[in-house]
Amino acid sequence: MSKQNDLCLKIMEFFQNDPAQIQHFTLVHSFARLIGEKEELNKQSLELLEAAAFICTVENAADAEKILSETGYEKDTAGHILQLANHQQTSDNADRTICQILSEAKFLAACFENPSDTETTESSIRNNIRTDTGSWIAHRVLLPKPEKLSETWAQDGLQELEDFIESQGIYIRQ
Repeated sequence: MSKQNDLCLKIMEFFQNDPAQIQHFTLVHSFARLIGEKEELNKQSLELLEAAAFICTVENAADAEKILSETGYEKDTAGHILQLANHQQTSDNADRTICQILSEAKFLAACFENPSDTETTESSIRNNIRTDTGSWIAHRVLLPKPEKLSETWAQDGLQELEDFIESQGIYIRQ
């Protein structure tokens, strides 16, 4: 089993009586991984991002350090992961990118869990999303475009229903 999977299971155990928290950190991780891969992070940065995405919901630093240690992370690496999880920016370009992606993943998860009105969501997207992938997700999932119906949508729907009924071998007397 991978270190990432061990970490995920350990955090699930930590939050064992809080399914909402488990759902939250797995959603944050899913968005972080998707954005990180699409933004073409290198393997080391992606591993740091994923670990930070898993651990960012563990609010007590001592608990987070213990979990990272128990899943095989060395002290320096665990410290780096915690620094990223807490969005402590450094001058390192890769770290800034990881922090931005993690921030976007947490924002997207929060929007899914607590939807806001369109105006608030649009404003929040402008203020929080910087990556192309994060923007793509936010605009297509959080702000879906309404479908434009044809002028004959009702008649089209009825015809589709009649065709379906006929295809099932059911005939309706008129």
